[in-house]
Amino acid sequence: MKGIWVIVKKELFSIFLSPIAWIMLVVFLLYNGVSFYMIIEILNQPMSITGSPMSIFLGGTIFYYLVIFPICSVITMRSLAAERKSGTFETLMTAPVNDVQVVLGKFISAWIFYIFLWVPTLIYPAILEVYSNPDWGPILSGYLGTLLLGGFLISVGIFTSSLTKSQLVAFILSYLLVSGMAFIVGLGEYIFSGTGLKEFFAYINIWSHMEDFAKGIVDTRRVIYYVTVIALFLFAATKTFQLKRLRS
Repeated sequence: MKGIWVIVKKELFSIFLSPIAWIMLVVFLLYNGVSFYMIIEILNQPMSITGSPMSIFLGGTIFYYLVIFPICSVITMRSLAAERKSGTFETLMTAPVNDVQVVLGKFISAWIFYIFLWVPTLIYPAILEVYSNPDWGPILSGYLGTLLLGGFLISVGIFTSSLTKSQLVAFILSYLLVSGMAFIVGLGEYIFSGTGLKEFFAYINIWSHMEDFAKGIVDTRRVIYYVTVIALFLFAATKTFQLKRLRS
């Protein structure tokens, strides 16, 4: 456990000293600020759609995914790829940490930074509290879903980063993999409507997951799914890391 936190502290120190981290924060907050403003404006229009602003904000539109997919790929693209590219991979391998601790440390630090990006958005429900009476149940479950989805996307990014020395390649692989999975699963649920496969695709469909979380529905099957998938991708990343260690 000590080895994991050594990696976490090292990674967080590196992340928060990086200009790209603060650029990401500014871009992320500006993007979400504009998205939230547009949602409020649309809901205030006569004959507009009805719904909770935060439910729409947290996974209710395509704009949510347009930022969350690439941002997680950017956060993770340097995690293992940068170690190999810069030559610090060999130093890391001689440190008193094992492969599992390295991968978990990289994952936890990236997840913490991801959470850090979302924390300022809590001002949106606080603003709604001043002018209305929002239901905090769906808001909290929406953030839980966002946390779990982020963990899933980050685990995919850690895995793709373990495959290559190039941060750009790691980013592209991660983005294409998560986008492809989301598209295929969503399409599969639609195509196989009325068959047994529909239930399978519905179970792994992140679009449906976030809709439920944003409505205040916390299904333990969803939570188990995310924990399982995160574990699988981190296991794959660990095995890849071990293979690179043996080849070095």
